[in-house]
Amino acid sequence: MDDFSKDAEDRLYQGINLEDAVKLLTERNIIRSPEYWINNAGEGTTVKGEYAAILIKRVAEYILSLKT
Repeated sequence: MDDFSKDAEDRLYQGINLEDAVKLLTERNIIRSPEYWINNAGEGTTVKGEYAAILIKRVAEYILSLKT
């Protein structure tokens, strides 16, 4: 497991909060509108399905890029 994967895994087990998760995804260029995600991805809110689909694809692409 590379250092980033180990760090990310450790953060998840520590219960990373939404703001830190959004910051991490922004730093990795997975999301480009952190304000949207902070305002709409919290408890009691919703995100647009097409935005969720883009996020899922970008996360998958990022994971695949780690293997090369």
